[in-house]
Amino acid sequence: MKTTIKTLLGAGLSLLVTFGSTQSAAAQTAQEPPILFVAPVKNVQQIFSMNADGTSLKQLTKGKANAYYPARSPDDRYIAFVRSGMLTVMEAIGEPRARIFAVAPSGSGGDWSPDGLNIVFSGKSVLDGLWRVPVNPDTREVGTPVLLRAGECYRPSCSPDGTKIAFACGPVVFVLDLVTGEEISFGCWSSNCPVWSPKGDKIAFAGVVCYTTTAEDGTTTTECYYEICTVDPDLTNVTPVTSLKSFSRFPTWSPDGTRLVFQSNVSGIDSLYMTEIGSDIVSLFYAGAILPNWTP
Repeated sequence: MKTTIKTLLGAGLSLLVTFGSTQSAAAQTAQEPPILFVAPVKNVQQIFSMNADGTSLKQLTKGKANAYYPARSPDDRYIAFVRSGMLTVMEAIGEPRARIFAVAPSGSGGDWSPDGLNIVFSGKSVLDGLWRVPVNPDTREVGTPVLLRAGECYRPSCSPDGTKIAFACGPVVFVLDLVTGEEISFGCWSSNCPVWSPKGDKIAFAGVVCYTTTAEDGTTTTECYYEICTVDPDLTNVTPVTSLKSFSRFPTWSPDGTRLVFQSNVSGIDSLYMTEIGSDIVSLFYAGAILPNWTP
């Protein structure tokens, strides 16, 4: 499938030019929250939000330490992220006005439970396991973290019904059933970023896709890349979504489950792109932006 890259509105402009200002926005529906992502400001990684059409760019964190792995709460009122090795929660209005509090040590962040009462997260190092901690953002109360799974675990994603967690261990995608305790997996296909679709019928991830070309003399060459793929919840029916022949990862679903925003270095620098499932159109967002998060 041939992939066409198009630029949306003002997207593709240098972040150094656009940061510090807010673009005039088109109307945004209540059903479609802005996309969260990370990008550098004066050599510090900060969290931003932006509408899906590339408008209303807003800087949300303004600390002196790097901020990574943003994840919005189901009610869109709070954002969990990692700063200085600590899972942190702040109001979605952003700093400096936002209330903010520390939750637990974490290396690669986590995901909110569908009811917004817990955050599932990875420990401070990849060997520190998968945890769940009760949180009450309104009162800034944090409960006692509970270990769900020991070992190398990162980038957890909660299913929409809250009964399962998808996560990564090295190159392997796992799905843990929280009701039965059973676990399924498939390996040598994935990067560290499985994420459930809003309906729970698919998991998007970065998978290894290999392309073989044949020269005029009959010799063949095979090259493998990370492409954005989807897989069924039982980890069958792997389907590539992109064919960028680059290092693409960290997919995140649109609220209606028809689009994926992801990070790729196809342009030579990590940037954000969007593709509609089943379409060969990929739309370019701001160069230098990484780690997108869209659907709670």
